Amino acid sequence: MRRLVALLIAMVTAAGTAAAQPAVPTGPDLAAAGWKPMEFRGRQPTRFFVDGGTGIRVEAIASSSMLWRPIRVEPAEHRCLVWKWIVDESTLEGTDLGKRGGDDRHLIVSLGFAHDSDRAGLGERMRYAMARHQAGREIPGRVLFYVWGGRHPRGSWIASPYMDGAGFIRVVEPAPGPRGRWLDVAVDFVTDFEARFGAPAPPVVEIAVGGDTDDTGTRSVGRIADIAVRTRC
Repeated sequence: MRRLVALLIAMVTAAGTAAAQPAVPTGPDLAAAGWKPMEFRGRQPTRFFVDGGTGIRVEAIASSSMLWRPIRVEPAEHRCLVWKWIVDESTLEGTDLGKRGGDDRHLIVSLGFAHDSDRAGLGERMRYAMARHQAGREIPGRVLFYVWGGRHPRGSWIASPYMDGAGFIRVVEPAPGPRGRWLDVAVDFVTDFEARFGAPAPPVVEIAVGGDTDDTGTRSVGRIADIAVRTRC
């Protein structure tokens, strides 16, 4: 009986360890933790700061940019991304996220998936090669954006107006949303990828966060914290 109890305890402990992975590191310094700026030509960059032990403060003041870091997540092992976020202050209202040049949003968490050349058509392979050349590095082939913003209903999906079918935006929380209150988020990115792109999800190779207020010239300050992957949601 004692051996059976010990075995059950060990199984529960192992399952818990597999399900709850460490948070994606953010400190004590963003650069030292592997985060790199992704800025856009002609745009004032958003500012990013370490917030506490596991968070990033995002200050978007008439600005737009992302902060990204490489990450390797195999869909067969982990399929759930979790985080929490808060909008501390903002003058940004809901925008049309499908409109190029008018798609501002408070906060962004995105996942970039490895380019799958075997499943990509000729046009997609050519666009990817050009984008990789312009970036000067290996880049994801397809991207899912999870955002707090937009005037669309919660849970809506919108094709990114900049990515020719290679990126989709999910409205996790519409604008304006609550102020000064943390919201917990969990997304099954494998299911989301397969539903949007109609193909098995390749490995996740990049994660990014951002804030975007350049089109409306507004101000939005928020925080994203405790980013982690799990085996399931």
